[in-house]
Amino acid sequence: MRIFWQHNLGARVPVAIDVSFDGGATWEPVTEVARTSGAATSSYLWPTPAVASSGARLRIRALDGTSAMGISAPFALNAGVSLSGPATLGQ
Repeated sequence: MRIFWQHNLGARVPVAIDVSFDGGATWEPVTEVARTSGAATSSYLWPTPAVASSGARLRIRALDGTSAMGISAPFALNAGVSLSGPATLGQ
């Protein structure tokens, strides 16, 4: 599944992407170093895990020293099959 997000970091800025399956109580890495693909919007191809969750969230953290971070609204994962609900990340 490709995830998309908006940001004000610029292009090619290193970011970490994390996922939570319990509404944000705990986090595990999706990737520890990716780069923004555009100046204001970016995407990442996420191999969706085979985990069911009604309270999944994604977190994107800038690794450029700014401490910028965005966390998605909760969404549902159906054991690696699909995403339901909005997953737009704030800036």
